[in-house]
Amino acid sequence: MLSLLQWIFLLIIFLVVFLGALIQYYEKSLPPFIPQLYRYGKFSYSGPARLVTARVPKRWFVHFYVFSSIISTLVLLLMLWVYTRRESAPAAIQKFLDIFGGGSRKANVSATSAFVAAILCTMQCWKRFYETSYVSVFSNSTMDIGHYLLGYIHYFGVIVSLMIETPGFTHSPGKFDIALNLKEVNYVFIIEAMIFLLFWWMQLDSAKILANLRKDKKGNVVTNKHLIPRGGLFEYVSSPHLFCEIMLYVTLGLILLGNSSFPFIIFWVVSNQVFSAVLTHQWYKSQFPDYPKDRKILVPLLF
Repeated sequence: MLSLLQWIFLLIIFLVVFLGALIQYYEKSLPPFIPQLYRYGKFSYSGPARLVTARVPKRWFVHFYVFSSIISTLVLLLMLWVYTRRESAPAAIQKFLDIFGGGSRKANVSATSAFVAAILCTMQCWKRFYETSYVSVFSNSTMDIGHYLLGYIHYFGVIVSLMIETPGFTHSPGKFDIALNLKEVNYVFIIEAMIFLLFWWMQLDSAKILANLRKDKKGNVVTNKHLIPRGGLFEYVSSPHLFCEIMLYVTLGLILLGNSSFPFIIFWVVSNQVFSAVLTHQWYKSQFPDYPKDRKILVPLLF
């Protein structure tokens, strides 16, 4: 039986895939309010508005990175407290997790795997906060408030998933100890962490390349216009930051192998990034006649 958390992400996946497919293949036949709700940023809906929706600046992305950075740090500290004391988390926290994972939750990943994943997830949240606060240069583009709220749901779900099937946070630790075990840190574990850090850095590099398009050599913002990005992974794909996002979550999924909730998050991230990348690629090609013809949409050399 699916948990509430799994149902939430399954619903989000359905909406993203279903609406994304409609936008991609039947947009001209759709009621205007559907693309109006779905599109945002540089490829926002520009036709006649039939529905007045609440819209917020795209730069408000930083809000849910503030939220996720704080919450992920608190969860990381809570995990450290639980595993150094070798005691279960307080009953109130377990009851809260029962709401999203069910009362019969059991540990499906080790404490070490969950703790390492929490460290990497916290690093990602703080990096995204840094990018949106100090690197990215936002234009005056907007997004529907639904996209804004979805950011909170996403990061809340990701952080909850780190605990929901983890020793010390379930009613039964199963075959796992409520303690960290350095013997688990083998070469596979290290390779997975290094792959994560590689894409973590490449995503930051892509954000800097985009931001520098709007700055002069002294770092001053001189324009809000969209230009063709060049350098780094942009030489191969239109949306390297989205490709990196997918790879980050796939790597976390490998570290959390056995966690039955995280695959739902991966599928949601993949579906969302794929549709966003397709729209971005189409937009670049429509706006710039000299856009590189050999540049792929999302995956270098493949797609």
